[in-house]
Amino acid sequence: MTQTKLAHVPYKGMGQAVQDLMGGQVNVMFGPPPVLLPHVKSGKLKALAVASRERSPLYPDIPTAAEAGVAGFDAGAWYGLLAPAATPREVIAKISAESARALQKPEIVQALAGIGATPIGSRPDEFARHLQADIAKWDDLLKKAGVGQK
Repeated sequence: MTQTKLAHVPYKGMGQAVQDLMGGQVNVMFGPPPVLLPHVKSGKLKALAVASRERSPLYPDIPTAAEAGVAGFDAGAWYGLLAPAATPREVIAKISAESARALQKPEIVQALAGIGATPIGSRPDEFARHLQADIAKWDDLLKKAGVGQK
């Protein structure tokens, strides 16, 4: 979106990636809030922005990427439940209803908040639309960036 060129440096885990960031071997990284927050709070790392549309409840003082100047940026992580395509609709409906009920339990909401996640819950048709839109967004961005093209 910004035409910024970055070199991807693969790591087997976040521990070494964070050490290399703090040691200056890499200049910037995208990482999960629970791993990085202690280093931000200690002053060893500076958080530039969160990648989601909304500020994180774990650190509300850190702007979103859009607030930091990259309008329309949203690379927040999400999780969803998927099942084989042949799964009967009644089974999907039951799984969806029970999952939505579980996501409303205070202990679940609190546990997810502790890792910077906010439960949303949605109907299967809503999630299908979200998934299709997300795939299209990233497909378009990767094509524009020339990723995977020969």
